Amino acid sequence: MANRRRKFNTIHKIKADGECFADAASVKNAIVLFYDHLYHEDQPSRPFLGSIAFNSISLEDARDLVKDFTEHEVWKAITDLGKDKAPSEMASI
Repeated sequence: MANRRRKFNTIHKIKADGECFADAASVKNAIVLFYDHLYHEDQPSRPFLGSIAFNSISLEDARDLVKDFTEHEVWKAITDLGKDKAPSEMASI
């Protein structure tokens, strides 16, 4: 039964750009190329900021942005929330 369902849920051939693809590798490639083309940006959609100069962060600060949080840092952030923190029974979870 599972093989029958798998066979039913398989793309056996596909037509892309007027060309028919029938073997598994070319079907997969045609699908990848379709979505690659669909989401490709010829020009970035970012706003032009002209000659605005932005300050850069230091290399040490950049490393801090990608390092893992320690358990101590997480608990310090939770306890520093004061009256807005979760009830004590939630803190033990």
